[in-house]
Amino acid sequence: LENIERRFLDFERVMEESDYAEVVHITKALDEMIDHIEVIVNEMPDVLLMAKQIIPNRIQEVSMNYESMVREGYPLDYLNIEYNIEESNKNIELILDKVKVLNLEGCMFDLKTMLEYYDAIFIDFENERLSRKAYEELQVDFDKRIKKTNDLVKDVYAQMEDIKSMYDLEDSDVQTIEYVNKVLVVINDDYNKMLAKVDSGSSPYSQVNEELENLTARLTEMESSFDAALKSLGNMYEDEQRAREQLEEIRGFLRQCKLNVRSFSLPIVTDNYFVQLSEANEAIDEVVKELDKSPIVIKTLNTRVDTARDLVLKLYN
Repeated sequence: LENIERRFLDFERVMEESDYAEVVHITKALDEMIDHIEVIVNEMPDVLLMAKQIIPNRIQEVSMNYESMVREGYPLDYLNIEYNIEESNKNIELILDKVKVLNLEGCMFDLKTMLEYYDAIFIDFENERLSRKAYEELQVDFDKRIKKTNDLVKDVYAQMEDIKSMYDLEDSDVQTIEYVNKVLVVINDDYNKMLAKVDSGSSPYSQVNEELENLTARLTEMESSFDAALKSLGNMYEDEQRAREQLEEIRGFLRQCKLNVRSFSLPIVTDNYFVQLSEANEAIDEVVKELDKSPIVIKTLNTRVDTARDLVLKLYN
């Protein structure tokens, strides 16, 4: 204001002296100074409010939340909170020094940037809390699943040689079991590494939760492949058991056929009966041979059973 007052005095002086060339420079300077003081009057309260109250309060809130979460075991080093608070305090001091000489250029922009940063920090805090909750829930479920899968795959893998000796497995079934075993080893290794990160506090929960979700997806995919292979093996076992049961049923029908023939006082039994009886017996023998084979070829066994059943039913009818 004193500078503006002096400029007005200069204006009066040069007007009295009729120095119109100088008047142009003085009026231009007055316009700039008045515009500047208008900015000062309009922006100074907001700048001071931000620099002395809003941001310091926000820093205090962030600091309290940060310390509380660290005590609760949240790994927050990646946010560099302490360093950024220190730098913010330095910037605030620089801004206040500029304010003292009425230099507000860039001050409001810097203050708003700081405020946006601390608002974003609260979002990061909340994200960490939600990620930790989600991680702890998912980890319990995943741990149970992977232990169960480990035991099952280990058991099946250990019996593969016995299974190969029992059934004529497709190459794809064997390769699937081998593949599942290798994939599971990698998943277990990655899971243990992730747990080590959590124990050491070297990774935030938002990151380990994302890793755990990825592991869960990989385990689910692996389980699908394993289930398909188990289903194939299970079908072979079921087909074998069903064949044994049907063999007894077929033998029962054959016995019934013989009893029926004997129950009738037939004057003669046609050769056709003996031919069909012989074919039925041979078909039953073929089923027995398939069941006694090692490994059993399930496809061939099913064909033998179907043939024997058809021949015996034909004879029975």
